[in-house]
Amino acid sequence: MTFLEKLSKTLDMPEEKLYQKIDTFLIFAQVQLANLEDAIERKKYGKIVKYAHKIGVKASKLELEDIYIHTEHIELLATFKRDTDYMVLLEELRKAIYALYEEYKLTRELTTG
Repeated sequence: MTFLEKLSKTLDMPEEKLYQKIDTFLIFAQVQLANLEDAIERKKYGKIVKYAHKIGVKASKLELEDIYIHTEHIELLATFKRDTDYMVLLEELRKAIYALYEEYKLTRELTTG
């Protein structure tokens, strides 16, 4: 059973509906990651919190724990304006989202033949 099949059962959601939600999430995350990167480059802590939170909320609703954990970490550090390498944290978040994308793409290829 794939991750997305398990997630479909956990969320009690038909796989096709989950795929639509994941697709929407991936598009949303791409935009928010760009916004987050810009906020990090400008050291705008309030905006870092805002964009990390936006991604985190959507990830949480879909029970995408790997992604949610990364957003929470960024959000918490930025809330307290901790001096850390946010670009490293952003890259870890990107990797988690990319892993979801790869799983999604592979599952879609297997189910559509």
